Amino acid sequence: MQMVSLSPAEPLKQEAKELYDAAKEEARKVRGNGAKLARLVEIRLSFDKDYDLALKHARTWAATAIENPFDRSWLDPLKYEMEGRKVPDERMAEKYGVTTDIEEFRKKLEALKAFGYTKLQIHSSSPDEEEVLNEISKILPSLRERR
Repeated sequence: MQMVSLSPAEPLKQEAKELYDAAKEEARKVRGNGAKLARLVEIRLSFDKDYDLALKHARTWAATAIENPFDRSWLDPLKYEMEGRKVPDERMAEKYGVTTDIEEFRKKLEALKAFGYTKLQIHSSSPDEEEVLNEISKILPSLRERR
C-alpha cells in the first residue's frame, strides 16, 4: 500500500465534498431525484474611488490572507494579526477585490455565474457601505438570470 501525503487543505476538500454529497442525497430524498442544490460562493469587495482607502479597509481581513493559514502551528490571534500585517498589498488587492471600478467587479461576478455558481454572496469591507450598495445596485440588473 502506497502512502500519499496530503496537503492540509486536502482533508478539508474531502470533508466539503462529503458534506455536499450528503446534502445532495438528502435533497433527493425530500424533493426527488430532480432536486438541485444552489451553489454558493462568497466574493470579497473593497470598493472606493480612492484605491488606497479601499486597500486600507480590506486590510481589516489581512490575517485571513496569510498563505496557508492552516499550516501554522500557532493558535494565538495576535500572531495571526502580526502575520497579516506582512501580507503584500498585491495579494490583498487580489484576494479582497480592491477596486475603484465597479464594472471590473461586475465582470468577476459574471465569470462566477458562468462557472456555475447560482448564489453570489458579497462580503464588503468597503469604506463607505452606502456608496458600495448604491454602486452594486447599478450592476445587479445585468446579473439577473434571463428566463
